[in-house]
Amino acid sequence: MESEPYPYDKWLWRSAPKTATGQKLAPHVARLMDHLADDALRFPGPESDDALSQDFRGIRSLLIDSDRQTGIDEP
Repeated sequence: MESEPYPYDKWLWRSAPKTATGQKLAPHVARLMDHLADDALRFPGPESDDALSQDFRGIRSLLIDSDRQTGIDEP
């Protein structure tokens, strides 16, 4: 994340919120975890109304925007 390699997963979890992208993603990830804790997978709705899908779309959009800002603009 932010062009910094990570040696293992636990490091990434601790360090990601310290980056600009990680700070933007943190609220989306927190909401996603809250939905999972509320058993959202058990009661899915239409994708357009599904809270999990909306959070995943927000995460994807932020990651794409972050990449574009660094000059990466490919699929």
